[in-house]
Amino acid sequence: MAQSSIFVTAAPDGLIGTPSEKLPPPDQIPKEQLTQLQSEIVKEDWNRYYVVEDKLTVKLRLLVTEVFKTPYYAADGDPYYIILNDVIGEALKEEEKGSKPKVSDKSAPSS
Repeated sequence: MAQSSIFVTAAPDGLIGTPSEKLPPPDQIPKEQLTQLQSEIVKEDWNRYYVVEDKLTVKLRLLVTEVFKTPYYAADGDPYYIILNDVIGEALKEEEKGSKPKVSDKSAPSS
């Protein structure tokens, strides 16, 4: 099964360009046409998914490794970027499954 990542941008007006006739797949863009950009981590959150059939919670985190700007623009004029990434993940133990923390019943009379 092939893996792909699609990222949508909402570029500020100063980055909007003329839409390209066609957006080539990333692997068909010559390296000479790519401009590597510096990126900084603002926030990296874990995503949690519950696999129903296996009763298992999986945690995943996307890690951006490199960002490239291409000379192409999407239909809305946003720049076409190539984002290289890694994904790390782990399966959670039975007691860690996406369950909500227990809340004590404060309405019960205290003894």
